[in-house]
Amino acid sequence: MIALAAFIGGGFARAADGGVTVSATVNGQDVATATTDAPLRLEPNTPANVDLEVTNNGTQAVAIKRVEFSGNILGLSFFRYAASTELTVAPGATGKLGYQLDLSDLDHQATGLIRGDLKLTDATGHVVTVVPTVTDVRGSLWSVSGLFGLSLIVFTAMALLDVALAVGRNRLPANRFRRGLRFLLPGIGIGLVLAFTAAVLRWWAPSTVTWIAAAGICAAVAFGLGYFSPTPGDKDEDEMLADLENADEFDDFDTEQLTEDFGYDHTTEDFGYDQATDDLHDDQQTDVVTVSNAPRGPSDG
Repeated sequence: MIALAAFIGGGFARAADGGVTVSATVNGQDVATATTDAPLRLEPNTPANVDLEVTNNGTQAVAIKRVEFSGNILGLSFFRYAASTELTVAPGATGKLGYQLDLSDLDHQATGLIRGDLKLTDATGHVVTVVPTVTDVRGSLWSVSGLFGLSLIVFTAMALLDVALAVGRNRLPANRFRRGLRFLLPGIGIGLVLAFTAAVLRWWAPSTVTWIAAAGICAAVAFGLGYFSPTPGDKDEDEMLADLENADEFDDFDTEQLTEDFGYDHTTEDFGYDQATDDLHDDQQTDVVTVSNAPRGPSDG
């Protein structure tokens, strides 16, 4: 569905040179007064009848050679229908013009509410006047604009997954500015996805400025979240106290619990260390006594 939303100009178009005004209808509905609540409905495969009334308030005749009806998202044209015309309007006069638009390929071009314009130009290509409008085109989600929105969703999901994995693995940059940049892309994606969703669901017809503002606001919030997030490896006071308590518990286990559980004080007794020492000492004393009491030979002093 395509919607072309625009500023309302009291039922008439804004004149590029200030001397020409246009009243335009599509299938009997006023183009200039179409809003989000009452958009200009465009049905694929259904011709649209366009009727124009051009009033020349200037002092020179105006020749209308081309009428162009287009819908744009973020400055990109997603549908455009142009018709060559032969209408000359004398000063102070009003000319009428009617023609039919073939919308047979509209289903593959766009969907949702999209802002657009009905633009009149003269033989030199100069824009005589522009009629901004809001249209509701019943296109397919697999149209060009629909695929554009779906690609935004995929891009945003991948960016969010990348940040989530970095947070979960504690691999965010230590530098605050770089952390903010890491969160920036998901923020931009979220803003664009919100605007696309609003247009496709016919809640709202965002203008180019609104698309950029939504992306900018979400990007700023995401950057702030990344910038002010805790530095990887930093520990607050509570965590440091917990570490100290764990260290104390480990020391207590090492010096007390280990002694109690494994009988460290009794190891020398259990393994006969003291008894072996006493036996060795007794043996040494016996050897000394034996040697001292042995009979002396002739060679002994």
